[in-house]
Amino acid sequence: MHEIRPHSIHSLWLSLIHYQVGHTDRLVLLNNLANQLSTRFDHRGNAEDLSQTIALQREALALHSVVHPDWSASLSN
Repeated sequence: MHEIRPHSIHSLWLSLIHYQVGHTDRLVLLNNLANQLSTRFDHRGNAEDLSQTIALQREALALHSVVHPDWSASLSN
């Protein structure tokens, strides 16, 4: 099971502010933050974490084109 690191979640949120839409690393940040929040939801059951996870994954999926090699992997997140 993954360890929850509050400082990692905070750092990822701050990074998203600096890595605006169109930045090449935004997709990775979105997925990493969504995974951290999902893990925290599994541990704490906070509905806000789940809501944010879904929103972040939707944004990440929207950044992928259907022909992108990682597109099907994003669907599983």
